[in-house]
Amino acid sequence: MASSQNSLEENLKCSICLDFFKDPVVLSCSHSFCKTCLDRSWNQNDEKNCPLCRKKIKRAPFKNLSLREACESFMEEKKRKISEESQGVICLDHAKKQKLFCMDDKKLVCMQCVSQNHQSHSFTAISNVASEYKTKLNEPLQELQNKLQNLNNKKLNFRLTSAKRLKSQVQQIEEQIKEEFEKLRQFLRDEEAARITALKQEEEEKKQKINEKIKEIEKVCSDLSERIKKTEDDMKGTRVCFYITKFTEPDPKLDSGALIDLVKHVGNLKFRVWEKMKDICPYYPVLLVPGSRTSNFQLCKDLISVRANPNTTSQPVSNSLPPAILGSEGFTSGTHSWTVEVGTSEHWAVGITSMSDNRVNSPCSLITLLNGKSSWDSSAHKFTKVRVKLDCEKTQVEYTDPDSKKVLQLNTYGFTAEMYPCFFTSSQDPLKILPAEVSVTVPTD
Repeated sequence: MASSQNSLEENLKCSICLDFFKDPVVLSCSHSFCKTCLDRSWNQNDEKNCPLCRKKIKRAPFKNLSLREACESFMEEKKRKISEESQGVICLDHAKKQKLFCMDDKKLVCMQCVSQNHQSHSFTAISNVASEYKTKLNEPLQELQNKLQNLNNKKLNFRLTSAKRLKSQVQQIEEQIKEEFEKLRQFLRDEEAARITALKQEEEEKKQKINEKIKEIEKVCSDLSERIKKTEDDMKGTRVCFYITKFTEPDPKLDSGALIDLVKHVGNLKFRVWEKMKDICPYYPVLLVPGSRTSNFQLCKDLISVRANPNTTSQPVSNSLPPAILGSEGFTSGTHSWTVEVGTSEHWAVGITSMSDNRVNSPCSLITLLNGKSSWDSSAHKFTKVRVKLDCEKTQVEYTDPDSKKVLQLNTYGFTAEMYPCFFTSSQDPLKILPAEVSVTVPTD
């Protein structure tokens, strides 16, 4: 009966506001909603569709009077029962007030219970056993109160420690962000100063060329002045015509190289500065994230290297994975690659795993070196870096030495799931993700 009551109550609730219908309206698809809820839903969308079945509604909704009356009746009945419950306990089976206590079954019963299921039992008034049961309830009640107090203390402690930890973490991250941006600003300041210095240096060079050209012009002017004076003096004689017709001088011109090379200083300036910034702004194809089971590791603050704590003892095997550091992003399609610097450590594993929650013994594909024993033929080849190439379509993982291009290991995995880069080390020598080459491709028509 209680379940049918709950079912009826759910049918009298609007699927938008999840509360009892208020001024319900019915659509042509037979679904009903509160008028205000429906208006609000339609105002947020261009088309008038049923919020439940998404059917397009062409006719205006009608008031659902029968549903409104049913809601009102249900609410009145619910209020009446609440009022009765405040005066006594209601039988869940018959919805009647429980007035007696069954001595045989040790439970409260209503009069209908007496006639149906407790015909030969003994009964007494509730007041006769109330004090006895209140006494019996004191001990479990006190236990519950103690548990509640303990839980409240834990909640308070959790709130304080979590808030303190969160505040500390925010401060650390904020400081790190400020440091990174200050590096960028300092780089731009240095680059600006260097380019201004280069401009001033070229200015001085151009000034020197201009001064040299001016001296050449001044020399020509001096020569012309002397010839003019000599000509004027000779005009008093009879050889003037001969001097004038024989006098021709070249016209000195200013070299175009005397001007600043505009393209050199401002052409694609932002792009050329960005190219230089790549040295201080490397791109890492994989970033490491700490998990809930990674206390054995120390993760650097830039999220690209990890080393083991001194007490690390667990070691991975070929087809299962202990708690490890995972990459922040999983892959389900395409080809992806990243390079890991393993150095000279002899206790590491690199590869992929199908679990993002870092469970023990998650399915994985690894290349490993543990206590000098490797998963590849290491007799004739030593290396300090491993390049991992994941091909999701072929379900293959290729491990190579990026310096010699030698393929160290080629694995085919048989599990289908989102694949995450994974890293394990039990050494103080860190595993480090190396930056990837970044290039710009200009499309051609």
